[in-house]
Amino acid sequence: MIADDHFDIDYWNTETGPSELEFELEPSDNLLTISSLPSTTLGVTAIKLYGARFLLYDTPGICPSAYRIRLLTSMLSEEQKKAKLLFPRKALVPTVFSLHPNHSILLGALGHIDYVANENTNPLIGYSYSPLSLHLCKTENVPSLLTKHAGTLFVPPFSEAQYLASGGIVHQSDFPLSRVLNTPSEVRNTLLPASPSSLKYTAFLDVSIGGFGWIAFFAQGERRGKELRE
Repeated sequence: MIADDHFDIDYWNTETGPSELEFELEPSDNLLTISSLPSTTLGVTAIKLYGARFLLYDTPGICPSAYRIRLLTSMLSEEQKKAKLLFPRKALVPTVFSLHPNHSILLGALGHIDYVANENTNPLIGYSYSPLSLHLCKTENVPSLLTKHAGTLFVPPFSEAQYLASGGIVHQSDFPLSRVLNTPSEVRNTLLPASPSSLKYTAFLDVSIGGFGWIAFFAQGERRGKELRE
């Protein structure tokens, strides 16, 4: 799933009492839905706390697809200790990488993101918040690398049998960067920098990997002929 800036934002006041909060939210037609059941979040929800200078994101759990169920069932039944490595148990420290035109980032053997460019353009900068191992390669080499190393060098899945049982990677969608890069890509954050060296930028695109984290992308320079493929 690709999460961009089209989702709704719900606002919560940290200093509001229960009765006052109920009164303020009652007339609204766009309430934050809640459920006592896990893994029922439908999409990325941004929650802004009044008085705070950041957003709290509620992300979907594991997508209940047949592909994901087969994969996780196989991993949990055969190698439970390794499967636990896939689920974050503490704050995720981002992994930073450069994705050049016509190169790909492999997310273990679960999926890959291709950076397709018609011309020689600048690289994208990616911040990965995911426990999945990342591997950079040329896009043209992705099929052969997965055939040779899925389940061994590229994990999860943790074996060739698991990779074959889960059905491999199915191409999902293309995302033209022109949809989100109509303005200069170097966008100042709402937090003013203390010095030029601490200038903050806002990611133009978040690629959400249901149940496994997400990757934030930044860009600089010319933006012609760029496309992300998940």
